[in-house]
Amino acid sequence: MRLSKANRLESRMGQAESLSGARLAKLSGIGPVTAEWLMRAGFADTDALRKAGSVNAYQRCLQAGHPENLNLLWALEGALTGRDWREVARTERERLLFALDDMKRDRTP
Repeated sequence: MRLSKANRLESRMGQAESLSGARLAKLSGIGPVTAEWLMRAGFADTDALRKAGSVNAYQRCLQAGHPENLNLLWALEGALTGRDWREVARTERERLLFALDDMKRDRTP
């Protein structure tokens, strides 16, 4: 029997829930698809995400194959600070981009 797309996603999320302490998708602004990318990048739960921070988490998602999209960075920062990603994009854009640039520069030999 073939599962519908919604049922497959629900099944994957059920598996993700069993692997994590606090569900990543429960964070404001983090949906099931982003939670799945975070799991692929090695974040098992919200505590691991908080410890890494938004810039590090964004970089790890890119390394795991997520297409480069700064909306993900804004969403991660918003989830960690309890703000809407659009507010983060307006008020924190420069700080986050500089932090991302610094991280890339530090990793380049």
